[in-house]
Amino acid sequence: MKLDPLEEAVKLKKALQCQIYGQNLAIDAVVDSVKNRIVDPKETPKHIYFFLGPPATGKTYMSQVMAQNFEGYSFYETSMSDYQTHNDGQNLFGTDKGYGTESIGDLTGFVRENPKTVILIDEFEKAHTIVQRKFLPMLSAGYLIDALGWIPASLDEDEFDIFNSNDEDHKRRVTERITKVDFTQTIVVFTSNLGSSLYNNQDFLNSIDTDKYQAESMILQELAHEKKREANVEIPAIVPEMLSRLSQGKIVLFNKHSMKSLREIAADAFTKQLRELTSKYDLKFTYNSKSIPFIQSQLLCFAPEIDARRVKAKIYEQFADKLTNYLLKYNLSWKDVSKIEIIVSKNVMDYSKKNIASGMHDGSLLKYLFRKNMTLKLTDHVEKKGDSLIYFIDNIEFKKVEKVVDTVGDGSISFEVPKTSFGDIDGHIEQIERLKEIANLLKNPDQLKLFDAKIPKGMLLYGKPGTGKTMMAKAFANYADLPFIETTANDLMDFANNDYSMMKKVFQRAKDYAPSIIFIDEIDTFGNRNDTKSPAAINELLTQINGFSDETEDNVFIIAATNYKEKIDEAILRAGRIELQVEVPVLDKVGRKAFMKKILKRPTSNDIDIEKLVMYTSGMTGAELEKAVNESSLYAIRNNLKQLTQEIVIEQINIEKYGKKVLSESQKNSLSSTAFHEAGHAVISNALMSKLKIEQVTITPRENALGFVSFNLENANANMSKKDMESQICIAFAGRMAQMKKYGDDACDTGAISDLDMATKLAYKMIAYYGMDKELGFISLQSVTLSDIQKSVIDSKVVLLLERLKGVTQALIDQNWKSITRVANVLLSQEVIHEEQLDKIMTQKMVS
Repeated sequence: MKLDPLEEAVKLKKALQCQIYGQNLAIDAVVDSVKNRIVDPKETPKHIYFFLGPPATGKTYMSQVMAQNFEGYSFYETSMSDYQTHNDGQNLFGTDKGYGTESIGDLTGFVRENPKTVILIDEFEKAHTIVQRKFLPMLSAGYLIDALGWIPASLDEDEFDIFNSNDEDHKRRVTERITKVDFTQTIVVFTSNLGSSLYNNQDFLNSIDTDKYQAESMILQELAHEKKREANVEIPAIVPEMLSRLSQGKIVLFNKHSMKSLREIAADAFTKQLRELTSKYDLKFTYNSKSIPFIQSQLLCFAPEIDARRVKAKIYEQFADKLTNYLLKYNLSWKDVSKIEIIVSKNVMDYSKKNIASGMHDGSLLKYLFRKNMTLKLTDHVEKKGDSLIYFIDNIEFKKVEKVVDTVGDGSISFEVPKTSFGDIDGHIEQIERLKEIANLLKNPDQLKLFDAKIPKGMLLYGKPGTGKTMMAKAFANYADLPFIETTANDLMDFANNDYSMMKKVFQRAKDYAPSIIFIDEIDTFGNRNDTKSPAAINELLTQINGFSDETEDNVFIIAATNYKEKIDEAILRAGRIELQVEVPVLDKVGRKAFMKKILKRPTSNDIDIEKLVMYTSGMTGAELEKAVNESSLYAIRNNLKQLTQEIVIEQINIEKYGKKVLSESQKNSLSSTAFHEAGHAVISNALMSKLKIEQVTITPRENALGFVSFNLENANANMSKKDMESQICIAFAGRMAQMKKYGDDACDTGAISDLDMATKLAYKMIAYYGMDKELGFISLQSVTLSDIQKSVIDSKVVLLLERLKGVTQALIDQNWKSITRVANVLLSQEVIHEEQLDKIMTQKMVS
């Protein structure tokens, strides 16, 4: 007897509630569509459902249960992940004779044989656009066309060879095959995992309960903006005409599973399989109150990310495996057992009560384990006492999963709370304090609420390569105790193909772990929107940032890093985006000293002078220091030395800063000229800028210089006066001019190129940027496009300034020639002069 819609709805609801957990709203939506149907449609399927929600929430299982409870209905399931090319639809809708391998379609053939079918079209968005459009006639007119079709029932194709017959009428009738398949009695369920960003949006989640039509509108709007790539072109994930048809059916929204529903799924799956075991072997099993921590402990072993499908498949298996292993070990079988017992120790009960019970109740434990990459580790064993097989859980404890690679689509994301702490960072005291202040806002947002301020969305760390920006970011995440996703701009964006699908996946995953941190290194790679390659990438990045919630529990904080702050599009750094900026400079004296003290932990000689090493390392980054110290150790190992000496470490520092020593015959012949060149720099520097300390002067040729004067810039003033700039130009000229005073015009070689380049650029800036020319006045033309006349005027001023300072330098060379000669002779004798020795050599008062 056929049930009326209300009776059918009651029956279906009862069945769904018994087998589907945590999806009451979805159940109600399906049941409502059944009870409210008065007349079956004549030109569309009986029911059209669009199941939407995160993966593993029961969409497929609900479809199966529906098929079991609609009287006389079969079940057909297909995944659209198998139909991602334009020809794949032939498997569903048939192949005609023109292809040589003609066949009836799987879907059309099944429905022709089974008109009453619940059809599950899983992950519809993954189907190729052409395949998607093939379903339109089914939704709009209630039929699909099979490409091959069937011979009319009145004819038997085997009895008549149409290719050899002369009967044209019979041939026409046979070739007019039946191709239209009626779908009006089917119940069609389309599923999709799209719109995942909404499932972390609290407004959307609230609307599911309070205003389902508003929720439907939100999800449909989100689906309309979802994209995918076909033939390397970005297109809508679901073709608009198909999405329009689906929106007219019954939209059924599935929630993420709560801890309560996961526990119900686990208990149901475990009980069913245990019942099969006890029934098959006539075993007894007592289910008492202690089963609650038992089920919880078994379920939490699947953390940090608990998947309902995996729980259903494995929850009993991991328990049964322990029992069967015991039986095999002692050559026993189930015939030797009459009872199965589970004993949970007091330690487990106490731990569960203290650390699990409340979190299971309010759902907080599920997110906590997920974000912290933690799982439950249990200590258990099996014993046989008499005819009872006993499973003991002795202890349970939450443990961190050290490293998790989260596979997302075709890419993978590594996420964790980093182990690096601020205590691992040498120096950068001011920067660390600033980062702690910001991290404390994320940890304790009540201060922001008090002043009605919003949580910052991002911070930029900028500075030279090797200054420790990545290390700083990791330490920040460690201090804030937040999951940290490390990536680069190139990881997020395929610039060549304008593909930012990975960016979407990373940002979505960060929302799943929220509150969390995304670290984007080399963010300057996105460039500026004036660049030809960058607009789409930057716009997508801004869209993702703007999509972050302002709620504390859903906050995603971005830390970006760059060596080239000036290359970043200004829109990225605006308020409400990556608005906080912290410079990470090279290590200061305190930081370098702390770093160099680590050398003392290695075998070292008594001549190691940490203060001197600190002086020689001015301007070096942490990465450069690390390399210099490591190379020192490797040098000692290669040469079978038992200790590191001061000389070894200084040489490795010089190699890192200036390159390896190189000495050809031609360079040997020019050492005298180089000695006077470097002596000129050193002596005139001492005469004009005595506060600028010299670390060393050397004529040892290296990869980056024939010789050099190394200055300690620790306390150098970044705000230079006109006199300071003129002095620097004179010091730059002093090298070549000392050479030429000693050896004449023949000493005018290419070795001074960097000196002349620096002097010319500095003179140009004095006139064109800093307004230091009396006639031109206080002007700055740095951002002005100059006319040819203006360029000519400035160039002439630069030449005049350089000529004047050349005369000043020549006078200083003449006045301090004896000191220059003394320094040059010592350099020729020992190749390098350090700070203390240089001070002693230049005992005679310098003329300035």
